[in-house]
Amino acid sequence: MVDIACLAESRGSLTAHVIFLHGLGGHPRLTWQATKKDEKTLWPRWLAKDIAGHAIWSVGYEAPISRWSGRAMHLVDRADSILGLLLARTEFRTGRIILIGHSFGGLVIKQLLRTLDSEAKKTGVAASLLDRIHKVAFLATPHSGADLAVWGDRLRVFARPSAAATDIGRNDANLRDLNSWYRDNVTRILHLVLWETKPVRILGTIVKPDSADPGLHLVRTWPTDTDHFSIAKPTDENHAVYTFVKNFVLETFEPPESKIDEIAETLGTVKGDTGQIRTDTGQILARMEEVNRPSQTTITFAQDAFRIEVPGSPSPLTEPELPWQSLADAVRPDDFNLFDAFRWNFGLVETLYGRDKELNQILDWAEHGTLMPSARLVTGDGGSGKTRLAAAAAKLLGHCGWTAGFLKPGVSMHIGMRGSKGLFLILDYPEENLDLARLMIKALAETRNAPYRVRVVFLSRRDFAHWETETLPLQGRFGRLPVAATGALTTGDTVRLIQEAAGRFAQHAGIPMPSLDRAAGWANEDPLHRLPLFAAAAAIHAVLEPNQAFGIEGGAIIRYLADRERDRVQRVSQHLGIGAATLGRLLALGVLGNGLTVSHIQALAGEGIGEGMSGGGLVQTIADTPWWKSGQLIRLQPDRLAAAFLGLELFGARFPEGDERLPAWMSTALTGNETGFGDRLGRLLFDLDASGVTPGAARSLETRLTFMIEQDPGRAQRFIQMATTEVPYAASGFAA
Repeated sequence: MVDIACLAESRGSLTAHVIFLHGLGGHPRLTWQATKKDEKTLWPRWLAKDIAGHAIWSVGYEAPISRWSGRAMHLVDRADSILGLLLARTEFRTGRIILIGHSFGGLVIKQLLRTLDSEAKKTGVAASLLDRIHKVAFLATPHSGADLAVWGDRLRVFARPSAAATDIGRNDANLRDLNSWYRDNVTRILHLVLWETKPVRILGTIVKPDSADPGLHLVRTWPTDTDHFSIAKPTDENHAVYTFVKNFVLETFEPPESKIDEIAETLGTVKGDTGQIRTDTGQILARMEEVNRPSQTTITFAQDAFRIEVPGSPSPLTEPELPWQSLADAVRPDDFNLFDAFRWNFGLVETLYGRDKELNQILDWAEHGTLMPSARLVTGDGGSGKTRLAAAAAKLLGHCGWTAGFLKPGVSMHIGMRGSKGLFLILDYPEENLDLARLMIKALAETRNAPYRVRVVFLSRRDFAHWETETLPLQGRFGRLPVAATGALTTGDTVRLIQEAAGRFAQHAGIPMPSLDRAAGWANEDPLHRLPLFAAAAAIHAVLEPNQAFGIEGGAIIRYLADRERDRVQRVSQHLGIGAATLGRLLALGVLGNGLTVSHIQALAGEGIGEGMSGGGLVQTIADTPWWKSGQLIRLQPDRLAAAFLGLELFGARFPEGDERLPAWMSTALTGNETGFGDRLGRLLFDLDASGVTPGAARSLETRLTFMIEQDPGRAQRFIQMATTEVPYAASGFAA
């Protein structure tokens, strides 16, 4: 049986997980404990005390040396069992990952990464995990095996060696193959390699120096004044092993960027035509120059006003956006707009459950931190309530005399600040609006003394490590950790949220309140169920389907609600006379392309999406629907529900690979929306791949996007930014 136990929670907001794996005959605690009966010597806990933001975990698994002591899996099976648990546990879906293995545990890490590399090509969860593993430490790991024959002669236990023990024979062919793969493929991870120099009484030196060296490029192996067992048991915080590991965890590290010359080489191989290569290279360079051209947008913190000047923008906003609305606008008897009902600003759940600590941290930073302008990060999974939390902070600060709300990318703002106590701005999806995020960081860095307090919050699924480099110009004014990290609620808060959401939805919909007796049990089935979005979804599902209440997993509930909303969209589309599928297709493409403008819809009509209707007629018809706002077809939100809608609409049972015209439609929908598409695609693929949502849709979407480029290779130049910037691992296949 495998278990991953938390030895110490993070001190402050979480940024990374440090996960320890013991070796043969090891124990999840005693392996790492210098004195058997003194838990104060459990040294991995010292890391949590000394380094803020790091949670410490230990993997426990059966690994007896001999079958006299029990049974053990082979290396591949053991690595698979641990990987499966890492992928299933939602605690590990955010934050950087540091793996530390002793002896056989180091081999498990290598095999785990080999399997994960394969799985990352299939699922977004695996891709995300691989993307976030950025450090590995090997303590006395036998990369080319150990002298088991010597052990057998001396102890005679290997008359019945366990399966795991037979895997680490000296010069074992499988270990050589694993090490060769590891050297060739694991190039974006920082390594620490320590080896023993003292023999163990009777056993001698268990892992020889040559076997302890994995032969990694530019990675030095460090000898320690320890034997095979004491290397995992430093006696105090001044011990060399602890110093090595602590400094390794603290060391700043960014994975190397992809090389442009590798892309050019690939282009040459694919094209094979010199003239065409010259043409394509010229177009790509022109596109890169356009992408890297300095923005004409300006940001100013003036004495009496805050200004964002966006060339070509319509009339500037005079206040940041904080668009609270009534639930009655989304839910009425026999008419439910489920997408709006789930939006943070419609008040399905008016109480901010389980976020008092995070809210107070934001308010304390805003009101009592440095007078210099600063920015901070709020990070967490999709559906964990980042936007709702930031909006609650903005609302409270507004009541206290602040000017507070959301930035609107692409729109100018002229906000009067006379008499205001401060300016609190929220940028949602900064990774998709990177130009605005960078301009804001630059403006903050250049403004050391503003005439009023200035606070900017970035809301992102990306962790602190991703934003740390981007915010270096702020010189410490981005903090050393996120100001808040939203995770799963407690069971009690989840049940209270479900009760309020179900009650308010039932009241506005005119439907009887269902029994919620099974809510607590459902909440405890999976940490994902305790994210606010999933809890609210379960509440609405219980009202709409009381006989099935709390009987299916969270992903299946999201799918049900998205399918129900899709039926509603089809009825409206049919009633408008544009065909049952047209409006749904447009909304799904808007999820991919960040909404659709008039020109997008007109072009799509010309490509046959509107059942023969002209572009102008299609725009006029759709403009009368609730999905048309501010002169365009909106991007559906919240994200997880929108991803499920896209999957069902574009890759449903009739066309699991999508309509044959879909690649052309996607190209049109993405025109002008290429910036930030890497992060948007990564998020979509991750949400589509969640258990129970839309099986197979993530693969189909990636396949059709790839065919979009193959159909017309000239389209590739529009996405050149994805090849020159970091994108989520889930989107790396298309980026490549």
